[in-house]
Amino acid sequence: MCCSPAINCRRTADHLIDAFTGSGEAELMNVYAHPLAVRAVVEMVGMDTHNDDTDILVQDLRISPHAAEGGDPVGASVRVLQRLVD
Repeated sequence: MCCSPAINCRRTADHLIDAFTGSGEAELMNVYAHPLAVRAVVEMVGMDTHNDDTDILVQDLRISPHAAEGGDPVGASVRVLQRLVD
């Protein structure tokens, strides 16, 4: 973590916005609000927020409580717990 949490949060927000800008549409809860909040928490507990493993963690945290949305909620929950234990 090289900067203050506020600066890192702004950078993360900009990165998330850049990812869907120009697509013509976006489901903001899935592509912005949820990932931003999870990445902020990930940073607060001292984990790296900018790697592929974190991207998987963010996705798993979105999937795990919502069986009706598809994905594998049980598998996602197991991966989240394994990441927390590691």
